[in-house]
Amino acid sequence: MKLLSLVLPVLTLALATPALAHDEKGSARMTETQLREGMRKLWEDHVTYTAFFYTAVINGGDDAGALAGRLLRNQDDIGNAVKPFYGEGAGDKLAALLRDHILVAADLVKAAKAGEAAAQEQATKRWYANADEIAAFLSSANPHWPRKALEDALHGHLAMTTDAVVAKLHQDTAAAIAAYDKGHEHMLMVADVLSAEPRRAKLVANFGVGFNNIDIDAAKARGISVSNTPDVLTDATADLAMTLLLMTARRTGEGERHLRGGQWTGWRPTHMLGTQVTGKTLGLIGMGRIARAVAQRAHHGFGMKVIFHDPFPPSPEIAKSLGAEPRDSLEAVLREADFVSLHCPATPETRHLMNRERLAMMRPEALLVNTARGDVVDEAALVEALEGKRIAGAGLDVYEKEPQVTQALVAMDNVVLLPHLGSATQETRVAMGMRAFENLQLFFSGKPLRDRVV
Repeated sequence: MKLLSLVLPVLTLALATPALAHDEKGSARMTETQLREGMRKLWEDHVTYTAFFYTAVINGGDDAGALAGRLLRNQDDIGNAVKPFYGEGAGDKLAALLRDHILVAADLVKAAKAGEAAAQEQATKRWYANADEIAAFLSSANPHWPRKALEDALHGHLAMTTDAVVAKLHQDTAAAIAAYDKGHEHMLMVADVLSAEPRRAKLVANFGVGFNNIDIDAAKARGISVSNTPDVLTDATADLAMTLLLMTARRTGEGERHLRGGQWTGWRPTHMLGTQVTGKTLGLIGMGRIARAVAQRAHHGFGMKVIFHDPFPPSPEIAKSLGAEPRDSLEAVLREADFVSLHCPATPETRHLMNRERLAMMRPEALLVNTARGDVVDEAALVEALEGKRIAGAGLDVYEKEPQVTQALVAMDNVVLLPHLGSATQETRVAMGMRAFENLQLFFSGKPLRDRVV
């Protein structure tokens, strides 16, 4: 239902862009303040309807069907409202997508209530696919709404909805309300951003090296330049990757919790045994700047054998200087390594790169480290692999639905979790800010950007 709660205001925005922002008589354009007030009203009404619907489905109430019918009629009304602007077919298409959303949501809730994990997973996949279709429709119908931004926002709302459903199923009313409130705040923020027209921005100077948080195609289409901050965070992120590797290997996070919790009773020969790092095999997925810095630390500092796979590998000379040996495939690295550290960018091709099948290729005593991007790992599959003891543990600094963290991971002692600290040193963050500022200075002085993305 969070998806609909976002789609409703997005539709209002789509109808109120400069080309469309007129009343039925073609007169004055709606102001941004009026837009935002309208969005809040739409949200409040819709949250009420959907909360009743969820409660009815979870409790098996007789009014679930009537509430679903009310929501479905609402989708038809939205489709009819769209038709004058985008055409008869487009209106019918959007209404159908929104109807599908309601039906899939009901399936997900029923599966969650019945404890049917496979059915719940299937419904979740259908729900995300439905969200992507809606984002594609809106971005194609109105170029003011970047597709990736819509997808990210819709996915975030789906995640919050799932949290609310789980909380409701466990009769945790406070948690369910908190999830709804969180979604409410997020939606209003998105609405405020999307309602800002006409555009004045000419440059997005990203404070970070990764730029998967920016819709590059939309930036190109709108004539907005994009820069990032490479190089300056390499060492800090490599240090943190090694920190996670060591913490998972030696169980230091678990050990500190054990001591602080007053459970330690003294030294024992077999107490909290971890695994050796020195001399083990480290597998790197990706061999860019950060991965090379990790290889240097691992090989020259800990005597580790380093293997890697990258479709664009470094020269043999560079690899040799790092003590790193290439492998022909990702799968070959997974089968051989004692530790697997991820250093690949977030792209459509690398989304869920570490899925159920690839996690199963890892050695049962192997540990996974991720300081790259959260969606490179399928967190649901990772939970399965850890629960089934198909791998020994994981160290994570990034998450699939950040800042939300899969609760099953939080409960596991063999998982080290950090709050995206890769570049979090005073020296690095200052250097990143100065690099972003340098790009701003270059841009507005008419000179080429030092770190141009587009």
